[in-house]
Amino acid sequence: MTKNRRPRRGQEIRGEIIQGQETEAHCLPKKHPMKSHYKKKALIGIPLGLVLMVGSIVFAFKHLVPVPFGVPLVMGGFFGGMGLYIWGCLALAKAKGYSTALILTIVLGILFPAVVLLALPDKHKDYKRRRR
Repeated sequence: MTKNRRPRRGQEIRGEIIQGQETEAHCLPKKHPMKSHYKKKALIGIPLGLVLMVGSIVFAFKHLVPVPFGVPLVMGGFFGGMGLYIWGCLALAKAKGYSTALILTIVLGILFPAVVLLALPDKHKDYKRRRR
């Protein structure tokens, strides 16, 4: 007699009989259109990074930062914002199922990767666009 074991995670087993026993409904994997932990990272990184980059540029041109701390503070804010923005774009690419190499389009413009990723459809096979 074969040993009874639970199905592996992600295995499609709808109503099949595995080793003489009928499968239970709770063994089915949950289906989500986007990976939620990557989506949360993208929703934090992209807007916060853009705000830091734009804020540091505004502070630099309006001379709102004192002179001795001006250059390091503005440059740190700008490059910190750029890092957060790229991190958010990478998370959005992973959430939608695309390669993270898509972020290299940043050489075409700062907003280009985010716009492209938001325009592209989700690659997950279970994704269905809601129609009203």
